[in-house]
Amino acid sequence: MQKNIIIATLCSTLLFGCQLMDKNKQIRPHDENRSILEKLADEEGPKVDSVDQTMLKSAIAADKKGQYAKAAQFYQQYLNSSKHAENKHVLAYGEALRRAGMHKESIKVYELVLDDDKNNVAAMEGKGLALLAETRTNEAIKLFGKVMQIDAARWKTANALGNAYEMKKKYKEALEYYKLAADLTNNNNHTILNNIAMTYMHSDDYDMAIKYLKKAAKIAPTKDKKHIDLNLSMAYGLSGDMERSAATARKHLPEHEVLNNLGVFANLSGDDEMARSYFNMALNRSPYFYKKASDNLEKLN
Repeated sequence: MQKNIIIATLCSTLLFGCQLMDKNKQIRPHDENRSILEKLADEEGPKVDSVDQTMLKSAIAADKKGQYAKAAQFYQQYLNSSKHAENKHVLAYGEALRRAGMHKESIKVYELVLDDDKNNVAAMEGKGLALLAETRTNEAIKLFGKVMQIDAARWKTANALGNAYEMKKKYKEALEYYKLAADLTNNNNHTILNNIAMTYMHSDDYDMAIKYLKKAAKIAPTKDKKHIDLNLSMAYGLSGDMERSAATARKHLPEHEVLNNLGVFANLSGDDEMARSYFNMALNRSPYFYKKASDNLEKLN
């Protein structure tokens, strides 16, 4: 694969400056400096990394820290300069681009991997996720289907199929794939359980939504508890249980926000009188700073 030529055409999309190259040029340190650095590496022994090794390690380190745009830059430089680059490094570059939000660019890189290995399920899955982010839903569903034919135990793809069908408002199909993903993870993935709950909520089945959100809340890491608890508060509110809705929301929100949310839930449930009451209480709690409740109240009047 001509990685050096094709990969370079994507560099202008990164957050770091780079220059496009022709097929005889690559992004790398000045030749003289490079030879000195690699000579020093040889002289100092195996503990001193070469320039290529340093770029690869930097890419992996940035990836682990969630610095995906930075990781993509290092992967791109490594691919354009190293004689030891493999398809797995091209895949890692594509993943970093996708996670950095550069979905169109990542699709091109995934396609490079698939040119060499048409059944690479990780590349197919990554490309499908990028297509989904670009709202190319039908293409994503088709690709995810191929992945499941090759590896029926791939829970991330099953979950992604649930996402895709939910985007199409096909909630029955979405639930089927979310529940498959839950089974494949032994019902121990809070994100999947949350997805199941939200699909039930879209279908106005609040009891089932509450059931799955409670399960998700029990196993969610601290960083995700607020998100799941607020979804649970919404499920309680839309079901008419304002007391539990408020108690759950108070774990994370000040009182005026809790009251405003209760007003929104009452309004969505068709009880405008109750909604007005909650919006007025929110305003009384924070008359100068809580514009949202005032705006909501005006919409009702």
